[in-house]
Amino acid sequence: MANAVELDFSDEQWAHEMLTKLVDQHVSLSNALEDLRPLLYGSSEDKERALERLVALVLKLPSDFLTEDQIHLLLSFFLDRLDTSGLAATRVIDAIRHLLIESKRTSKDAALLSWKSLYQEGNVQAWSVNQRLVLYEILEWLCTKQKSATLPIGSEFVLSFIKSIGGERDPRCLSIAFRLFVLISKEWSLGPFIEEMFETIACYYPIQFKPKGDQSITKESLSIQCELCLLSHSGFAPFCFLMIEEKLTEDGMEQSMRGEVCAFLSRAVSAFPASSLPPHSESLLSAIRAVTFDPNDKYGDNAAIAAESMRRIMLKLNQLDCRHVNAAIDHTMENIEPFVLQAEMGVSLRAFDLLETLCLPSSSASNKDGTQLLQRNELYLDGSVGECVPSVRSVVSRSISWALALVQGETTNTAANKGDVCKDGLEALVKWIEVTTKVGCQDEIVKMERTILASIDSVIPLVGREARVMEYGAAALMIAMNKEEGRIDDQYCELLKRGLYSIEMDMEERKAFLSFVTAHSFVRWNLHQSIISQAISLGEETTEQFALNRIDVLCASVHSENSWETLSGRIWNELEVVSEEGSHILLEFVRSDRGKKLGVDRLAREYQEFVEKRLPKSALIGLSSCIDIWQEWGSIVSDECHKILVESILSLLEEEDEDKRWMRNSLAHFYVLLIGQAKDDNSLYRLISLVVSGRIDSTCELRSILYFIQVNRHGEESIAALSITHMIESDSEEVLRLGINAAKAHLLVGIGRPGVQETKKILCVLSSHSSPSPLLDLLLDYSTPLFETDKNELNASPLWRQRISYQLVPLFEEAVRESKTREWKITLLSALRHIVKLSANDASFLAPLLDTLISCLVDISINSSSISNESMLFLVESLDQLIERTEEKILTKEKVAGIVHSLCLLVENRKTENKVLFTAIKCIRNLLSTASPITCQPSITRVIRALARASGHSKRTIRTCAADARNRWELLGSV
Repeated sequence: MANAVELDFSDEQWAHEMLTKLVDQHVSLSNALEDLRPLLYGSSEDKERALERLVALVLKLPSDFLTEDQIHLLLSFFLDRLDTSGLAATRVIDAIRHLLIESKRTSKDAALLSWKSLYQEGNVQAWSVNQRLVLYEILEWLCTKQKSATLPIGSEFVLSFIKSIGGERDPRCLSIAFRLFVLISKEWSLGPFIEEMFETIACYYPIQFKPKGDQSITKESLSIQCELCLLSHSGFAPFCFLMIEEKLTEDGMEQSMRGEVCAFLSRAVSAFPASSLPPHSESLLSAIRAVTFDPNDKYGDNAAIAAESMRRIMLKLNQLDCRHVNAAIDHTMENIEPFVLQAEMGVSLRAFDLLETLCLPSSSASNKDGTQLLQRNELYLDGSVGECVPSVRSVVSRSISWALALVQGETTNTAANKGDVCKDGLEALVKWIEVTTKVGCQDEIVKMERTILASIDSVIPLVGREARVMEYGAAALMIAMNKEEGRIDDQYCELLKRGLYSIEMDMEERKAFLSFVTAHSFVRWNLHQSIISQAISLGEETTEQFALNRIDVLCASVHSENSWETLSGRIWNELEVVSEEGSHILLEFVRSDRGKKLGVDRLAREYQEFVEKRLPKSALIGLSSCIDIWQEWGSIVSDECHKILVESILSLLEEEDEDKRWMRNSLAHFYVLLIGQAKDDNSLYRLISLVVSGRIDSTCELRSILYFIQVNRHGEESIAALSITHMIESDSEEVLRLGINAAKAHLLVGIGRPGVQETKKILCVLSSHSSPSPLLDLLLDYSTPLFETDKNELNASPLWRQRISYQLVPLFEEAVRESKTREWKITLLSALRHIVKLSANDASFLAPLLDTLISCLVDISINSSSISNESMLFLVESLDQLIERTEEKILTKEKVAGIVHSLCLLVENRKTENKVLFTAIKCIRNLLSTASPITCQPSITRVIRALARASGHSKRTIRTCAADARNRWELLGSV
């Protein structure tokens, strides 16, 4: 080894000395070669040494030193010695690279000579990985810098490329090879070698590669490059489609890989010319069906990708003669799986998704000028019916018939499955009613309106809420298609009346019903207003819930100026009964497209007039705490309207009439955030002056809000802020509330140190407080309307939520660590949810508190500690939110085991309250989304044992959540 090192050193020394002589022109290049002659004609060791010295010299030569002839001469010399054994041979490749790429006077003849020797006659794959990388670099140089020399070679050059990259396995080399493949496919004539060229890359697809160590090349990057190669030449189309078909129907392929191939099919269909598709369309459609109905695809992930591939195929075929589209439709309809089998397997909806891709949109079904769209579902209310391709009409007709068969239970042989099959049929039926609008086949639905509604009605006893949701959805779509009065108005009227008198709807059913209300109002206005007028008159003396339902229906019925003029009086009447909840419903309507069409400013002024002139005293006092209502109004009205509203309000508040003092007191609370939004400080100062002077009887909450806004904008030393503090008795709890607001105002604006120190002092005070929870929530909760910085024109630094959470965590940790009583510790941990919310998507810095929270839950569960259900719920919610926002690496095997143990104790405890139990099960389920599968696997048995008991719970929501969580953990165990 010592001799080898000495030899290398002497070679380098010789090269350095010779370079100096050459540059100084003391010797010529021929003299240098002559100096090596004795070694070149000596023993094999001497020859290797001569090569080493010459290579070392060439690598040191400046790029402009050699002439064209000298480069050619040296290149020929090195190419002739590529078969030299030992280290010298690998060094020769480096010398050849330097002569070709680094030298400025390389000729076309030299480029062709190197191509012939290295690639046409040579064997690239016989070299080591490092040398292959150099050879690919030379090849890329030949393809780019010497394209004028290599392009005329044509297919012979392509053949040499195929030979050079064939069998390559190294990912670094493959990355270069893929890049060269795309270039050659696009620039060179592939001649008779087009199939061989494709097969050279096809053998790698789909890519199966796992990076080792810190390799920068990933499976995803190689997959993208490989797919670009396969799509780089239009002549590859038949081979590519054949390859995809084989891959999709190949047995034993992983589901994820099958989905990857299916997604590639979509890209291939888009990339290749439409004329290349017809010969392969039937086989590809068959492969897509096989993927769609694969029983191993339990969650239908690949089925959705397959449907997109089929849609791309149909769109591409549509660019050709319509015969190809019709042939694809006929083939699919003839070979679709029997619907009885699909229903038993639970994959009926996948079949409908495929059928939908056959229905290409009609050009006449597109949105037209003047078409009015509903807010909740975009359907055409102008009654237009577009022209439909006959084959598409056949698909629509048969699909609706199939969906009706599912709804009616005609496709199931098992009574236990009938409910699920009916639900699938209902979902498919509503979806296909929407499809008819897109393809211009609305007349197919119009003919079947009565049958569809009757079929849905018949399964309501079996399916329940889901059937009612689907019936409202279907009715909303169908009534917009048929403007012929009297056709089936009786059924629509019954449907409307049923919803009007129902108060047991959940949110989804209510939304579907209101969508139907809007559609019915638009199409049958005269009949509609007659029905709701009668219903409202009959229900005037009923409960508040009925009043809320009536406001909801009335707002949903408004679709035009005329309808608002007709119904607004009734809306105001109902708001007198349920002013708080009803005002929020009205706001939702104002934010909709229908509300904006009427004019937000105009509706705001009408609502203000209603509040100040019509609202009874009891209702106005109750509404005064809903400060978010006018905060929302202020954020959506125009600036001009905002000024008018604020001025009108302040003028009313400044009146001297003592009989209306109660009203001014309520309105001041109600409007405080609206006035606080004013860009000029004068408006806020006028309100503060009214409070300080005693002309308005302010509450602690109103003074706290005003103090917070003033401190946030101008600091606590401002005259207005000082005026508020002078109103407060020094020993009252309000001092503490103002202190909390001052600390939060400082933190919000970015004055870090005062806010942090004030928060720390407040935590110390609360630790000995008799009832700390409400004040602790006030201190840590930044999700109230007051902290909507954009709406309230507050001073806030960028990313204020994250910054405040980082500032609060150390204080919170210290308070938990130094808590003197167990009750105070539990109170603190129950409030942790507020800080977790502030931390946005990353709560990893809260990791130290995770262990404390887990041990607290275990202690409570084991010792059956007396703790309120509310506090227990807050603890579990805090844990769930903390897990959701924590990085995977922090959730170690030990932490996951602790989390699982604490939650399973709660799940197994029969005394656990239902809300706490549901949240605990949800937390167990969500843990899989954040923690690594490896860290979760040891806890599988423990989780499944705990969830087995919860799966038999009397509450359906808990049973469903437990079953879902158990399935996910069992699936993890099968991996």
